[in-house]
Amino acid sequence: MASLTQIRAGLADRLRTIPSVNVSELAPNVIVAPAMIVTPSQAEIVTMARGTVEYTLTITVLVSMTDITDQNILDGLLETTGPSSVFAAIADDVTLGLEATNAAAMSWTNYGTQTVGDVDYLSVTFPVVVRTSGV
Repeated sequence: MASLTQIRAGLADRLRTIPSVNVSELAPNVIVAPAMIVTPSQAEIVTMARGTVEYTLTITVLVSMTDITDQNILDGLLETTGPSSVFAAIADDVTLGLEATNAAAMSWTNYGTQTVGDVDYLSVTFPVVVRTSGV
C-alpha cells in the first residue's frame, strides 16, 4: 500500500511532465506562478484488514491575473487531452509509479480569483481520487 507521502510525490511527478508550470507536493513558502500545489483533502478506508484506502487530493492551480501567457497556460491545463492537460498527465500513468495504486482526475472546479498573501491569482482546482491497496 502506498503512503500518502508517496502518493503526493507520485502525483507531483506526473504533473511535472507538463511544461511551463512549477509543481509542489508541499505548501511552498513562495508561489512562483504558474504553479500547481498538491494537497490532501480526505481519506477513507474502503475495505478493512489491509484492504483499500481512498485518498482525495486537490491540485490547486494558480496563475498570474496580469500575465496573458499564464492565463493561456491555464486554458491548456483544463483541456482533456494534449501535452499541457492535467487529465492527460494523470491518465498517462494512473499508478503514479506506485504498486497497487490507481489515480483519476475527473473534473475541475472553483475557476476564479484566489488571494494568497496580498496577491490575487486566477485559480482552479482539480480533485484527484487515488485508491491504494494493501498486499
